[in-house]
Amino acid sequence: FPSHDKKGSSFKPDTSETKKLLSARLKKYSIEDCKKVIDTKVSDWFKNKDSKKYLRPSTLFNESKFESYLNEAKEKISAFEISNGNATYKTLEQQQEELYRQRGYIQ
Repeated sequence: FPSHDKKGSSFKPDTSETKKLLSARLKKYSIEDCKKVIDTKVSDWFKNKDSKKYLRPSTLFNESKFESYLNEAKEKISAFEISNGNATYKTLEQQQEELYRQRGYIQ
């Protein structure tokens, strides 16, 4: 499960349920889309004990919620670039790293 390191979970990437959820999303979306959803929800929910419990495959890759989470991720990336007055292109990873630093998730 890609967010294991980010959130300290004990979810296994090779369980049948996780594989089923990811396979279903990968029929319509890319791996990068899945990473965007994970990164966005980790940044939203990780420090909140009430929402942190939702950082699990069954929530992140749920068919009825995934597209809205992905749209939210895309909006946040655009807002992040605009709010910083950034005129140069940055990869998603660079943007997320800056955001994590600003929020104190990493040093």
